[in-house]
Amino acid sequence: MTDIFEVVKKVKNLPPFPKTVRRALDMLKKPDVSNQQLAQVLIYDQAVTANVLRLCNSAYFGLNREVTSLRDGLTMLGHKNTHQLLVASGILPLYQGEHDGYCLAPGELWQHSMAVATMAELLGEKVGWPDLPLLFTTALLHDIGKLVLAQFVAEEFLLIQDLVGQGKPFTEAEGLIIGMDHGQLGGLIALEWKFPEPMVSAITFHHEPEQAPTASDLTALVYLANNLVLFLGVGVGVVGLPMAADTGALQRFKLTQNDLDMLLVMFYPRLELAQRNLN
Repeated sequence: MTDIFEVVKKVKNLPPFPKTVRRALDMLKKPDVSNQQLAQVLIYDQAVTANVLRLCNSAYFGLNREVTSLRDGLTMLGHKNTHQLLVASGILPLYQGEHDGYCLAPGELWQHSMAVATMAELLGEKVGWPDLPLLFTTALLHDIGKLVLAQFVAEEFLLIQDLVGQGKPFTEAEGLIIGMDHGQLGGLIALEWKFPEPMVSAITFHHEPEQAPTASDLTALVYLANNLVLFLGVGVGVVGLPMAADTGALQRFKLTQNDLDMLLVMFYPRLELAQRNLN
């Protein structure tokens, strides 16, 4: 069995979530924050500035003039798109490369994370969730634990696969062989990055919301979004193997089969839009 202390040590070695991005995200929680105030913080982050200007000058916006000012770019994007772009800029470098333990090709984990965030946003709009930026961010980070566990899963995947063949859900098999599943480790990373408790809980229990110590709409929405994306087969890797199911999540939001069918119809156009914005 993998040394769990070695796994946790990897969490401590992850680069911290960028302070500039964190500060800007905190500012965006205030409805009266100005683009000038945001620009004064973000101007020192070259990667974010470049991404804002790249997006504003892309064919997506189709402008007849070049945007060269960060403040003008933030005005063009609006707070919602700015929030999503900031989160993506903060974590995208960590998602690059292959994650062999989950049989995920380069970019596939990022694609899955974007898909779950997009689906979560659609679900949040459907049920009237009051904090869509928090929901989007949590969903985008739900599989962050895989960044660390992938190397350990790669080493002992056959043992996990044997347990799955015996009927164990994949996350339970992870826990038995490694000592911790990717949701639990993701929760530790979220704690290390000092994210709020609701995010930590939703990331930890995104496969098993019924195991959370406190029932949470945020956890249930991320769970539903992840399951719908797994159903569609977007970036599943080996996690397309059997998972435990919580039948109460749909009833929690009174969602019908017709509601789910409509969400699936809306999903791909929204995902394409998100990919244009965040890739």
